[in-house]
Amino acid sequence: AQDPAWSTSGAPAGVRNLGGRLGAWMADVGFFLFGFSVWWCVAAGARAWLSALARWMRQDDEAPRPLGWMARLREGRLAFWFGLALLLAASTTLEWSRLYRLEPLLPGHAGGALGYLVGPASVKWLGFTGSGLLGIVAGVLGVALVFRFSWGQLAERIGAARTRAASG
Repeated sequence: AQDPAWSTSGAPAGVRNLGGRLGAWMADVGFFLFGFSVWWCVAAGARAWLSALARWMRQDDEAPRPLGWMARLREGRLAFWFGLALLLAASTTLEWSRLYRLEPLLPGHAGGALGYLVGPASVKWLGFTGSGLLGIVAGVLGVALVFRFSWGQLAERIGAARTRAASG
């Protein structure tokens, strides 16, 4: 069994992370804390950076405020961080309870330390099926909050496109 190249037991040729030693250390911490679910943080960071870049390129000092209180709440920073926490909890729980075969590829448990903390409690209190269903629902809600889109609008667009294709 080959030991994964973590920062403390890397390959003899040295660190092969494009981010150097700091990148390798950050990857180790991320994989230990969140397992492979840490990639949600990378995707959320890329989305936040691209949004900030778009605002800067448009020379917007501040994005236009949504009209309703619910829309303002959904578009705020608190919603982003709550969504990311919800998404990570759901993803690490699902990873711990269903993708445990990934453990040899990680420095700890599948789902990382968060999955090891939340996963057993979820399975104990909700059962295997219940924890899976709650994880999927929480993940869907978290994705919508983090990436700032509406599942309802997506369904409407798909339905409209299918209607146009069927009638055309």
